[in-house]
Amino acid sequence: MNADRIEGHGKQLKGKLMQLWAGWTGDAALSRRGHALELVGSAQAGFGRAMSVARAHLGLRRRLGV
Repeated sequence: MNADRIEGHGKQLKGKLMQLWAGWTGDAALSRRGHALELVGSAQAGFGRAMSVARAHLGLRRRLGV
């Protein structure tokens, strides 16, 4: 697990908590910000997963001499 995945999951959690809080307080703007942050976190975590796969693939190719 790399830093992008960890930060992305953290942002997703923070976004969900913001949306939960917004639901309790009735703050629509906070809910939208929370949803946006959750989406950003999802994208960042996806980028981290892609980078992990790419690094693993490059490492495998280097070991095989391809």
